[in-house]
Amino acid sequence: MSVEYGAILEPADVRITRTGHGDPVACIGETQIVLGHILSVFPISNRESFVSLRDLNGDEVGVIERIHELDGTSRHIVHEELNRSYFLPRIEEIFSVTDDLNVITWSVFTDKGPRTFEVRDPRKNVRAVGGGRYIVKDVDGNRYDILRLGRLPLKSQTLIREFV
Repeated sequence: MSVEYGAILEPADVRITRTGHGDPVACIGETQIVLGHILSVFPISNRESFVSLRDLNGDEVGVIERIHELDGTSRHIVHEELNRSYFLPRIEEIFSVTDDLNVITWSVFTDKGPRTFEVRDPRKNVRAVGGGRYIVKDVDGNRYDILRLGRLPLKSQTLIREFV
């Protein structure tokens, strides 16, 4: 089986392993390709479907439509790589939001622990993605997820209402 770059890959035909150095490798039939990136086509709305495998040059080897159909080891490696690429702490509580010359400092508690970060231009960097969900992008390019604004503690909702 030769690999046609950019094709939809059948999960049964793909095995993902790691090199001795920990790099992911796609085994498609008899072909082995060291991967530079494993990326979700829809990282916010549907990370589990349509995952792009890219070689070391950034060229798309192929797309796996349903990663849940991969074998256990492959699925585990894909999840590890996606989690590394899309580190997205979920904001569970907001302690304070302060504005100092249009730089907004957020002090929050996330599923990864407490965080303090700065946001410039919140109208641009606090983005609604539907269903009460927001993505907050800080000055360093890190993203934070608010799954449902209405489920945060009332004080947290009050603190950020003017920015969303």
